[in-house]
Amino acid sequence: MGRPNVETFSELVNKTVAKLQNWKTANISEACQVVLIQTNLETMPVDTMQCFQLPALISRKIDKVSHDFFWKKFDTIKGLPMVSWNKICRPKQSGSLGLKKIEVVNSAFLSKLT
Repeated sequence: MGRPNVETFSELVNKTVAKLQNWKTANISEACQVVLIQTNLETMPVDTMQCFQLPALISRKIDKVSHDFFWKKFDTIKGLPMVSWNKICRPKQSGSLGLKKIEVVNSAFLSKLT
């Protein structure tokens, strides 16, 4: 069995990408994109994150999917970020959008186990 590696969790990244393919259009507002990220991408790996420490590469890939979905309008056009992703991932109380980084959520779940 051994320790879980990147290949173990690669299906999690594939599922997150597939989940957003239907929503990838230019007609969705930023507010709607935030809600889609919060309801789909941030909740999808929750069960896995409660049990396992995700590799940093997997966490970054899932965050990149969120980032690209928020900033890019089409797959062929590179979106121009107006604000850094770190600022977007701050709490709403500080005037941000309240998105969460997967690595932070994962460590919070694992700290509940100890």
